Amino acid sequence: MELLIEAEAPPLTQWDDGSIRVANSRVPLERVVCAYNSGDTPEEIRQDFESLSLTDVYRAVAYYLGHKTVVDNYMKTRMAEATRNFESHPDSNDTNGIRERLLNRHSKENSNCAPRS
Repeated sequence: MELLIEAEAPPLTQWDDGSIRVANSRVPLERVVCAYNSGDTPEEIRQDFESLSLTDVYRAVAYYLGHKTVVDNYMKTRMAEATRNFESHPDSNDTNGIRERLLNRHSKENSNCAPRS
């Protein structure tokens, strides 16, 4: 039996928003890397993200370990973008009075509806 040795591309996909997702899932690479860096094993990471196979988790972690500087820089950039977005939209981050805002929006949207009998 001959062992077939071939290079496999990492199970990563870049989305239109610039984020990198693992396999054919919506799981961001940074979530897998953060879990790994927090001490989770690939098996534990797999339990947290049911849409990933154990092979996908191992391959994503292997990619990270082989490209640590690049992935760390990517993650710093993503965190900076998230922080800028959070800070530039302070009203959307305020949970105080959210019930009142939702009820207000609901009443405005339904003001043209006929009353229910």
